[in-house]
Amino acid sequence: MFIMCFKKSLKNRKYDGVSLVEMLITMVIMVAVLLVTSVILITLIKASAISSARTLSRNETEFLSQLLQRYIENSEADEIHVYSVTGRTIDADGNIGGSPVLAEVTAGSGDSGNEIQFRPIDSDKWICIAMYCDNASCNSNAIGYVVKSFSSAEGLSCLDGTNQVTFITADTVDLDNFEIQSYVDQSGNYSFIFDVTLKPIYWIPGRQSSFKPEYTRQLILSTGKLTY
Repeated sequence: MFIMCFKKSLKNRKYDGVSLVEMLITMVIMVAVLLVTSVILITLIKASAISSARTLSRNETEFLSQLLQRYIENSEADEIHVYSVTGRTIDADGNIGGSPVLAEVTAGSGDSGNEIQFRPIDSDKWICIAMYCDNASCNSNAIGYVVKSFSSAEGLSCLDGTNQVTFITADTVDLDNFEIQSYVDQSGNYSFIFDVTLKPIYWIPGRQSSFKPEYTRQLILSTGKLTY
């Protein structure tokens, strides 16, 4: 008797299912949640990458500023020269090429150069720091580098490829601008204004992007000539 009643109750039981409309609504909600989550994650990744690129660019300009300040303060004011050099190229391996033309920039003229040369006190070597690109025109598609070299003579021979060339900036940044202007104050000290624009090459991790945020900084450095 109990078994027959149990079978009868099973036959009379109704099972509730999920309708097609309910399934579609659930799927739409899940897709919307996934889309919002993916957008948030992509935004966070890009923000982190941009922050890292900004930190890298700031570190590069800090290093460049400290290096230039040390050399400029340890050099005689009349043995620091700013030049505008065109036609010279450099590749990622440090090979110098091109047909360079050099013109010295007069202090206080308002003109700018891309190379500075100085001879530290009690040294017989000239130090040359300059920005060159991997093509002579240094256009928007070019990669710019700040490099350093030593030479026994100033002028074009300072960075002609016969001396060892050292890259100052990292290979993950592109120098878009490196302009140098110089002025003389009443005490005889020289002030140098460096306008530097850095552009990270890889600002999205693992990818090369056509859009690269630029970071511009102006450095103002002076010689350490004593006045009485």
